[in-house]
Amino acid sequence: MMPAKKIIAFIGAGNMTRALVSGLIQNNVPADHIWVSSPEITKRHYEQLHPKIHATTNNIEAVKHANVIVLAVKPTHMKLVCTELSAMILEKKPLLISIATGITIESIQKWIGNVDCNIIRTMPNIAAAVAASTTGLYAKSCISEGQKHWTESFFRSVGSTIWLENESQLDAITAISGSGPAYLFYIFEAMQNAAMALNIPEHIAKWLVSETAISATTMASESDDTFRQLRDFVTSPNGTTRAALNVLDRHQVQMIFKDAIEAAHVRAQELSKENS
Repeated sequence: MMPAKKIIAFIGAGNMTRALVSGLIQNNVPADHIWVSSPEITKRHYEQLHPKIHATTNNIEAVKHANVIVLAVKPTHMKLVCTELSAMILEKKPLLISIATGITIESIQKWIGNVDCNIIRTMPNIAAAVAASTTGLYAKSCISEGQKHWTESFFRSVGSTIWLENESQLDAITAISGSGPAYLFYIFEAMQNAAMALNIPEHIAKWLVSETAISATTMASESDDTFRQLRDFVTSPNGTTRAALNVLDRHQVQMIFKDAIEAAHVRAQELSKENS
């Protein structure tokens, strides 16, 4: 059973932690229920989000107060952090939520020294900062329904969620939606630069690209049509859209994206082996 009062300790204070904390605050999670720990952190890093957020440079201090721990450090630091916190975790038996790329539940359990740890792996994305993350979640069968429900609610407060059937799927989620915002920002940047080359002012170009992305995403999420069908709706024979798509096809952009996402997937798998 999960305690009624959840005190959440984020171990690691990078961009994803800030995004998650920002989303939680926007969704009325009490700020004094949130701890953030990092060797480099200072209070001012988080006081802009809310002055009552607890900030510390001492991981054990943060964990001492928490019944939910979010492991949000770089994959290369996970072993050191888990080893440092192992005694406290074994004593308190908190729910552990990992957002570290490529680090398996088996590895976390090994480093903590307890095969029965309550661990849920997740892969959110940076859009948690605006409560629009897409988060994949995975838990072994030993995790209680209450723990699963609370974790799902936690990430639903910063966006949408989906449970995965096996842990290996998280590497694919990492390559698609975890890293995905960067791919789209890359496209947006390219479209903005192209617009500016056509004498559209920078701020107008950004607005046009951003609003177009919102409208296209809204259509995709609210329609049962495939992406191909939606694309065909916009594309008239011998029209402007067809002229642009011909160029993209000539450069094999779909194949480029396939290769790029596969590279991200392979890297997620490599991180798992490197840090096991």
